[in-house]
Amino acid sequence: MHPLAPFRQLAQVALVGPAGAPPALAAIRFLALLPAGWEATLTGCDETAALLRLSAPAATTPAEATTALAALLADPALAGWRLTLPDDGMPEGRHPHDAGTAPRAGRPG
Repeated sequence: MHPLAPFRQLAQVALVGPAGAPPALAAIRFLALLPAGWEATLTGCDETAALLRLSAPAATTPAEATTALAALLADPALAGWRLTLPDDGMPEGRHPHDAGTAPRAGRPG
C-alpha cells in the first residue's frame, strides 16, 4: 500500500486489562498484531489503560473493522484485555468503528 493511501479514522480506544497488568506492554503487543495496512498511535498510557488512535485502510467496512479487532483481541498475547471507548461523552452503546465516521452533536466535524 502506498504510504499516502487514504485511511479511515476509527475511534480512540482504551486498551484495558486485568488488574496489575502493564498497559504499555499490552499496547506494544496490540500494535505488533495489527493487520497489514492498519495504523495505531499511542496517545496516552497510565496504570490501568493505554489509549490508542486507530486508522484502517479506507475501504475497511465497520463490520470488517469489528472482526479484525475481535480477532486481534483473541490472540493469547492479549488474553484478558479488551477495547473500550474512553469517557469522552460518547453515547452508551457506540462501537469503536462508529466513532469518527460522522460528527457528534456538540462537537466540531
